[in-house]
Amino acid sequence: MFILDTDHFTLHLHGHQTVTRNMMEHNSSTVAVSIVTVEETLTGWYSTIRQAKALAAQIQAYAGLFRSMQAFQTIELAPFSPDALLRFRELRIAHRRLGRMDLSIAAIALEFNATLVTRNLIDFEQIPGLKIEDWSQPESGDADHA
Repeated sequence: MFILDTDHFTLHLHGHQTVTRNMMEHNSSTVAVSIVTVEETLTGWYSTIRQAKALAAQIQAYAGLFRSMQAFQTIELAPFSPDALLRFRELRIAHRRLGRMDLSIAAIALEFNATLVTRNLIDFEQIPGLKIEDWSQPESGDADHA
């Protein structure tokens, strides 16, 4: 299983060609997002909607929320299980410098024995046992720039 972090999910929503191509190439494997990514994404859109004053900004914000909701219906969701929550607490003690949401996503990936798909390699590679990949980087000879 591969779990996209929130950044990779957002890249996918914006049509990042390399991320989307990698998702299609892993079609035989399960690609998911964690419930934490759902939380982060919805929180971001709710904040954007509340702050939007101009009609065009409101329309754009609601359209983004709508696209996100549609995407969540087409991808598997990984829950924050009680075991993942206990693992999160252990990670929080061991990695105080890392953010709560990142550690939550890492705990879920570890509980599912999944590979976390992220551009945040520097932080996530500090977590023992966590498998990580970056699907945003074009392979050599690929001229994709999203």
